[in-house]
Amino acid sequence: MAEIKMSYIFIEKEKHESKILKEVLLEIIDEIVQVRDDEILKVNDIDIKYRIIQKKKSKRCFLEMTSSARVNRCIPALQKVDVAFFKSSQPKYYYAIRDYDGISESFCKRLYPKYAEFERKLRSLILFILTKAYGRRWQSETVSQELLNVIQENAHGKVSLNETLENLDLNISKL
Repeated sequence: MAEIKMSYIFIEKEKHESKILKEVLLEIIDEIVQVRDDEILKVNDIDIKYRIIQKKKSKRCFLEMTSSARVNRCIPALQKVDVAFFKSSQPKYYYAIRDYDGISESFCKRLYPKYAEFERKLRSLILFILTKAYGRRWQSETVSQELLNVIQENAHGKVSLNETLENLDLNISKL
C-alpha cells in the first residue's frame, strides 16, 4: 500500500448567490461519495482523507486528498472525485487547478523502470543494426548534417559515435 495524494487550488470565477467556494466544492463531493464527514470521504468503499481550506473572504480555496488503500483500488476512487470537479455543472463558479497529481505520479513510478529498460534495449538493437550495415561510418551515413548540428548544439559540442544515439530524440520539429 502506498499513499496517493491529490491537491487542488480553486479560484473563484463568479460569486455564488448564497455559498462560499468551499460549500460549492462540498456540494460536488456530496454528489459522488457514499459518506462524508469532516475528515473522510468514502468513495467506492475506499476511505479518502480530505481537507478543504478557505480563509474568510478569500477567492481561493485549497483541497488536499490522500488515500492509503491499495493503489489499484484508491486510484479509481480519487479519479472519480477528480473528474467530478472538472465535469461538474458548477464550474461557472471556479477555475480548478490540479496542484499535485499523485495518480499520475503513481503511474510514472511504475512505468519508468520498464520504459528505461525498453529504451536501452531499443538503443542497443539500433546500434547493432547500424554498425552491421555501416560499421564506424554509421553516423555519417544515417544522420543528416542538419540533424547532427542540432544534436551537437543540444549537447554543447561535438558528439562521439557513442553519444550520437543517446543525444538523439524523437522531436524532429527543430529541423
